[in-house]
Amino acid sequence: MDLDLHPESVGRQRHDARTVTHILRLKERSEADFTRMWQAMMSGLETDLNSRVFSERHAARGQFIRLLTAGDPPLHRVGDVGSSDGDFTLEELLISMRRFTKSHDHRGT
Repeated sequence: MDLDLHPESVGRQRHDARTVTHILRLKERSEADFTRMWQAMMSGLETDLNSRVFSERHAARGQFIRLLTAGDPPLHRVGDVGSSDGDFTLEELLISMRRFTKSHDHRGT
């Protein structure tokens, strides 16, 4: 369905203070629904984190991290650090931990 709306017009409307205020009011009215859905989602996520199926655990861990960090500012990305002094960026450490976890998860399934 084509509404003949220019993307810039939609973008301006999305950032308009009146639109943002209206969305906030709708969210406030639905807070009880959001709370109930959040709790159901978290319960399902916990079930998936404990699954015997590797792919379900793997997807659940990724979703858990996204939910855990929702609203947080993004991690600052730093270029490669010479590891001769034992220094690593947080990103390099997380990548190494992910690789280690994946290699050990495959052995358990």
